Amino acid sequence: MRLTGGDFGRVQRKSIALAKKSFGYAESRLAASDWWLDDWSLVGVYLDWAMSVAANAGFDFAPFTHLSVLRARLMELPAFARMLQINQQSTATLQQRRAAAAQPQGSPT
Repeated sequence: MRLTGGDFGRVQRKSIALAKKSFGYAESRLAASDWWLDDWSLVGVYLDWAMSVAANAGFDFAPFTHLSVLRARLMELPAFARMLQINQQSTATLQQRRAAAAQPQGSPT
């Protein structure tokens, strides 16, 4: 609380402003070339991850048209598509294990 002085709204507004600035820069880079380095690279994968974190927090990517299509371009890469598939399988397995661990001892499944 000492970092915010209790004003979480101020922190949220600052975070949104910084995200808009950073994603705005990325948007302009992708507008000039479909990829950050003129060809696919790990930078695109990292950018996709950063976007997923921001989107999960409610960040609106509607104004960022070039960023919004990045995932579709990455999905054309078999290794990226496979990585997402593995991630989904791992998430499902983890959810099943958590549910099993939450079952009271000795109760039927």
